[in-house]
Amino acid sequence: MRRLGVAIALGLALCLAAPTVSAHSPGSPPITASGSFVLGRASGNNSAGTGPYMVFWDNPNNISENVAYSFVLLPPSPDLTVFVVFPVILAVIVLLLWAARRRPKRPAS
Repeated sequence: MRRLGVAIALGLALCLAAPTVSAHSPGSPPITASGSFVLGRASGNNSAGTGPYMVFWDNPNNISENVAYSFVLLPPSPDLTVFVVFPVILAVIVLLLWAARRRPKRPAS
């Protein structure tokens, strides 16, 4: 039973120590960007990928257009999955182990 406790503690420590994978992590300040660019004619090259944001613009017209943009990227809410899912999985494992130990053993025949 002691080994199970050590394994559970190690698993919980690893889950809590693992960094979240996100381009914009919870708790960080909002990202604001604005600007403008000229969108070429329908037959021209319209790639405007000079910034860190990827946006596809399509101009169906045969004239160039000036495009202005502005946005605020808000951070996501904190991910509480590790605090909800992991304890439930852990409780099910402990309950199954407890039930397996309490099961009466068959007499040898």
